[in-house]
Amino acid sequence: STDMAAAESEGIVYAVVARGSTILCDQATKAGNFQTVTERILEKVAEENRVSASAPSERRMSYLYDSYAFHFVASGELVFLCLAAQDFGRTRPFAFLADLQNRFLATYGRKWQTASKREMQSGFKRVLEKQMDYFSNNPNADRIRKVRGEIEEVKNIMTDNIDKVLARGEKISLLVEKTDALQTNATSFRQRSTTLRKHMCVKSMKLTIILIVIANVAIFIIVLIACGGFSF
Repeated sequence: STDMAAAESEGIVYAVVARGSTILCDQATKAGNFQTVTERILEKVAEENRVSASAPSERRMSYLYDSYAFHFVASGELVFLCLAAQDFGRTRPFAFLADLQNRFLATYGRKWQTASKREMQSGFKRVLEKQMDYFSNNPNADRIRKVRGEIEEVKNIMTDNIDKVLARGEKISLLVEKTDALQTNATSFRQRSTTLRKHMCVKSMKLTIILIVIANVAIFIIVLIACGGFSF
């Protein structure tokens, strides 16, 4: 079933909010080079907006690439995009994007129109992370979508191959690391912190020993001088 496939899939691994080709904020749960392909998609969406004055007010589309799919909702220049495994389906990714769109606009209103690159990163990253986890792992995400009757609507969204986005002859191998990037970074940070603490402790201990030796030698010399030096 769709729910079972979604449960077994790795879920949403990358999400972006952008104005045209300018990324305002993004978040990844895994390491990889998917940002490169994302930039190509954003460039294509921005180009289509420029050349077509009669472009629909909102477009929804999926681009397939190997075993993954890039899903996006473009409302004029404002683009909400996510990357997920194909076997995760499209219901949850587009539910995630709709939720993301509502939360972003409720938070920033029209500020995105003049925002600089990644200006919303610090303020909205936590929301991206939380909602990515919810729509990837919480079965209620699908149930909410079903109640709204939007699953049939998702089936009608156009799907195309990523080759339509890349330049002719261009080939980018999509790499998504199997390990959790956040967990890996956290583990690496803890290991570096532990190593640094040990190094500082050893250094402090050595310094303490040297100071004790110097103090003892100084005291010995002072006492020796006070007693008139060595007597043989």
